[in-house]
Amino acid sequence: MLNLILDKRNEKDPIIYPYFFLNPERVGITGMITWILALLAGFIVMGYIIMIIDHLLGKMLK
Repeated sequence: MLNLILDKRNEKDPIIYPYFFLNPERVGITGMITWILALLAGFIVMGYIIMIIDHLLGKMLK
């Protein structure tokens, strides 16, 4: 019942994904999980790089 209320799209309307890696029909479930984990790892690495740069610049300015 709740599914019928929340799902307003027509059966003929395609499901549109904002990013290709979120489309399980295109990349598969394992591909989707792989992409999400790779992006997560990339953001974590970028965060650590920014922290290291900030730490080094802070030492240089003292």
